[in-house]
Amino acid sequence: MNPNPNPEPLSDAAREELERNFPGILSRLGRANAARAKIQELSLLQNRDGNWNYDPYMHGMANGLILALSAFDDFQSGPKFLQAPAAWLAEHGDMARSFSEDAHGS
Repeated sequence: MNPNPNPEPLSDAAREELERNFPGILSRLGRANAARAKIQELSLLQNRDGNWNYDPYMHGMANGLILALSAFDDFQSGPKFLQAPAAWLAEHGDMARSFSEDAHGS
């Protein structure tokens, strides 16, 4: 059940029928769509190189957001989790410090 990125707008009659049969459904769907968009935004940030592969915690955070998105999307294929890297960036002292300084403007 992948969401249609360009759904047809509902007619007034269809909206009225939905609200009559399922009171409050349109506002709940709007909140669910907003939550999905926020989780998608957070997932895109967390899945950037240097975030997800920094340490096991950040890797778990990235996979958690991937799992959360899968609840909104296609359960058939399941989430596509990130595999742990051979080495975490945090284990490379100078590289990790440099990356942190770049990210925080130090």
